[in-house]
Amino acid sequence: PFSYDKRRPLALRLGAARTQGGVVRQPLSFDAGHGSKAGFWTHPDGSGPWPVVLFSPGSDGTARSQLPDADRLAARGIASLTLDPPARLTTCHAQADLRTYVAYVVGRRRALDVLGKLPDADTHRVAAVGFSFGAAVTAALAGVDHRLRGAVIQSGRAHLSAPLGAYCRSAAYRRAFGAVDPVKYISRAAGTTFLFQNGRADPISPQADVDALVRAAKGPKEQRWYDAPHELDAQARDDSDAWLARLLA
Repeated sequence: PFSYDKRRPLALRLGAARTQGGVVRQPLSFDAGHGSKAGFWTHPDGSGPWPVVLFSPGSDGTARSQLPDADRLAARGIASLTLDPPARLTTCHAQADLRTYVAYVVGRRRALDVLGKLPDADTHRVAAVGFSFGAAVTAALAGVDHRLRGAVIQSGRAHLSAPLGAYCRSAAYRRAFGAVDPVKYISRAAGTTFLFQNGRADPISPQADVDALVRAAKGPKEQRWYDAPHELDAQARDDSDAWLARLLA
């Protein structure tokens, strides 16, 4: 379901860049395949090429949510692309929400295409970070698009359909959304190394379903638990930064 027309123009537009504290931030927009997508291209001051991390936030996140992560990575010599998710991810209308989810993943595939047009982006050293809802999207992305060297799956689980079905109070919704559960796609990832990060005090991600996602990943992988809630903590962020720096060195 995550295929797309690679010939469709990206219509990339770059705004004015601003530099602060050795970090350059530039707004951008492009055709994500199902409408325009806005976000930020963040990179170290100076010349590249830089490895790149593609971010996907949680269900209530925006292109700004993971800018603190992008700033920390810039200090390590890594560029980042942070992007808005689609609007209204969960309406409790199963077919509409499935279309939105597919558009989210396709938009991230188009974002990987955009990297080839961004100045000083090293398209051979690319990783992705997904948090919560974005973790499911990132797991699917790794399974269907094999341009990722690695991916950090934060507060993810095997079956996104479970919390969504509970939220919508609908077994039918859960069955329908189960068609795109991340556990069905992460096993198809090729050449991708994974870091799974979860909090022991996270009520949304039970350990059994987290472990099921980790088991499904076939390549090199590492799983870390934290004494933290769904949002994780500073230690998890430090670990992710260091892991990405090693992976993309």
